[in-house]
Amino acid sequence: PLSGNKPVNYFSRWNGISWDSLGVGPGNCKVNKLAVYNNDIYIGGGFPSAGGIPVNNIAKFNGTSQWDSLLSGTNDEVHTMAVYNNELYVGGMFDTAGGMPVNYIAKWNGTNWLAVGSGTNNPVYALESHNGKLYAGGSFTQAGGNPANYIAVWDGNNWSSVGGGTNSSVMALLSLPGNLYAGGWFTTAGGNSANYIAAWNGTNWASIGGGMNVALTT
Repeated sequence: PLSGNKPVNYFSRWNGISWDSLGVGPGNCKVNKLAVYNNDIYIGGGFPSAGGIPVNNIAKFNGTSQWDSLLSGTNDEVHTMAVYNNELYVGGMFDTAGGMPVNYIAKWNGTNWLAVGSGTNNPVYALESHNGKLYAGGSFTQAGGNPANYIAVWDGNNWSSVGGGTNSSVMALLSLPGNLYAGGWFTTAGGNSANYIAAWNGTNWASIGGGMNVALTT
């Protein structure tokens, strides 16, 4: 891959004048998500190394030159990250983080990996902090062992469903004042028509105009 006609290996930095390569992975790798946590840049995706060191799908960059692993990383792709309650939450296709069972979602406190309850029963593709809670979307139908149709909310201790959820995968979440917006493969939210995009006001789901004519996947 090239950035500014320069080889960059899937992750690059703009220094104000030109692009710099920061050395993520060999060929056939990808970066899915960036996040800032404790003044460091975190990248998640599907790659075995960063800066020449083994990292397994997630790594930390100090903004200048140093890459660090998060212990042994995850055993499959990272798709999403979000900061909530001063911890970095990570979701994806993995079922271990730092060698510990976590079921598609885990949190990093700067030193160790921790489970998020009992996790979900299928991959997590989107995370977003909204109104003091953390929302997760994905292809799961259970969170914390309870029914949660493709979207669930974590309050720091427990998982709950979100108004009946949707009828297919949630792939993107965005918090704006008043509403949490969800996009994905679904055509209903809370049992009502919502073509690939819907808004949650904390109590009910609402469609947004006539929605979209194709699924939102990121």
